Amino acid sequence: MYRRHPTADNQRPGSQLPPSTAARTSHAPSSADLIQRRQLEKPVSWSARERLRKRASQARVGQSQRPSHKRLKMRKRNIVLSLAAPAVAVLISSCAPAAPKVASNNLTVRCSETLTGQDVTNGGVAGTGRCALTGILHDSGRVTDYRSQRGETAFIRRVVTGAKGTITFVITIPLAGPGPGGEPWTITSGTKTYTKLHGRGHQVVDNYTGSPATFVLKGTVPQARA
Repeated sequence: MYRRHPTADNQRPGSQLPPSTAARTSHAPSSADLIQRRQLEKPVSWSARERLRKRASQARVGQSQRPSHKRLKMRKRNIVLSLAAPAVAVLISSCAPAAPKVASNNLTVRCSETLTGQDVTNGGVAGTGRCALTGILHDSGRVTDYRSQRGETAFIRRVVTGAKGTITFVITIPLAGPGPGGEPWTITSGTKTYTKLHGRGHQVVDNYTGSPATFVLKGTVPQARA
C-alpha cells in the first residue's frame, strides 16, 4: 500500500486560512465593487466638467458685455461730434456773408392841392399845393398841376419840386371813368438827383371835389434810393 502524504493545513476541509491570506482575499475588489466605484466617480467627474464649462461660459459672457476698444472709440467720437455740432453751426452762420438787403422800390406820392375851379383844357395851371414822397424816395415840396384834354381823355402833368430835385408825373384820366386799378401815371422827367428816374403806377385816390383836393399816387421806381 502506498502511503498517503500528509495534507497541508490549508487544504484540509474546514481549516481556516492564515491571517495574511485572508486579508489579501478580503481586499480583492469584486465586479460589483468596481461597478459601484465607477458610478460614484462618474458624477464627480461630470460635475467638475460642468464647473469648467460654466466658468468658460461666464468668461465669454463677460467679454461680450464689455465694450471693445473700437466701440469705445466710436462712442467717444460720437460724443465729441454731438458737442461740436452746435459750435460749428454757429461758426458757419457767423462767417456766412449776409444776404444783400434789397430795398423796396415802391413809391407813394400824397398830394393836397387847391384847384382853380374850372376844367382847364389847354395845358394851363389847374391847381397848386404840396406833395410828400415816401417809400424808395423820401422828399417833399411844392406841386403844380397842368391840365390838358384830348377828346374823352384828360392829361394831368404834375410837377413836384422837392429838396433833391424835380419830378414830373403824367397822369392819364379817362373821362368815362377810371379802370379797375386806377388812373395810370408815368414819370417823364426829373432834375438833380432825379435826372435818370423812371417809374410807373396808378393814381388810386382822385378826390378832386374835396377842399382841399387830395390825390394819391402808388407805383414802383426801379432806381437807386434817393
